Amino acid sequence: FAVFAGIFTEVVRTTLEEAKDLLVNLDVSADIDTSSEHYIEAENALEEQDYVSALANADAAMANARVIQVQIIEEILSETDVENQRGEGMGTDMESSLEMTSKAREELATGNLEEAQTLAINARRESRSLQQVFSSQLLQASKAAVAAVPFHVELDDIQELLTSATNNLEEGEFEATVDAAKQARELLDDRLEGEVGSYIVKAEEDIEKGKEVGIDLTGPKEHLKDAKTHLEELRYLEGQEAARKCSDQVADLIDKHEQAQGALADLMELIERATRARAKLSESMDMQEAAEDAMDEHDYDRVMELAALAVEDANRSYEARVKEAISDAESTLNTLCLLYTSPSPRDS
Repeated sequence: FAVFAGIFTEVVRTTLEEAKDLLVNLDVSADIDTSSEHYIEAENALEEQDYVSALANADAAMANARVIQVQIIEEILSETDVENQRGEGMGTDMESSLEMTSKAREELATGNLEEAQTLAINARRESRSLQQVFSSQLLQASKAAVAAVPFHVELDDIQELLTSATNNLEEGEFEATVDAAKQARELLDDRLEGEVGSYIVKAEEDIEKGKEVGIDLTGPKEHLKDAKTHLEELRYLEGQEAARKCSDQVADLIDKHEQAQGALADLMELIERATRARAKLSESMDMQEAAEDAMDEHDYDRVMELAALAVEDANRSYEARVKEAISDAESTLNTLCLLYTSPSPRDS
């Protein structure tokens, strides 16, 4: 009998310890008191050598612990559901946590409580970890974007948001971290977009000026198109540079256009003057025609080259004609002088 008494006592006390350990491991020590009656009854029954009652109370204590275990697992899974939903709302990829949560429920449904408990705890931990990594990466990306701002924009309020996001991250407030980081990035993007947009507006205005002048806008339009593409893809510095290139090229082309127009006007004036002087201008006029063709093709360098050659040739022809006219005039004057100074036939 003593042997059986020892065996029963060991079984009862082992069962009671397992029930206690189960609740302690679940970190619900307060709930141990709900089973205190079974523990007391089991111990009293052992003292009275009522092993049947002791086993019954020990089993009841374990059963109660299992009920509590199921409740705790369900609470953990409910908490994890909330965390997963929060993470997805933030934009986090919660796939690994969702899979763990699903497996934990499967194990719980089959009564494999230890595995269900482990999976549930790991799923909750994974959910928080995913949110932490995502919010941290988002915050760092926003900080990097601010640090890489290529031109001056107002940043004080943006820096305040990033400071708030950093504090929230340290406190484990991941959703608040993401909200502040996103708000900071949106403000930054709006300001950079506005800055680049102002350059694009100016470039568009310059294009209109170019149309009025009549220059070839193929190149500037390509730069303007690039600027808009860069802006859409959030490449602000590239967008600003492309818009600026558009404006600079339009200004340069207008300047060359006006210089070429001025050179042609000067050439036409010279040719008109030389024509009145009856200078030989066939070559000059050929070059003038070629220069006008080049002007139509917006080849301003060629216009300037041809106009310069034509002016040189026209000046040469004009000067030659003037010299010829002076020579003719001198010859005529000499002839007149001879006529007036020669003796009259009557005087001889």
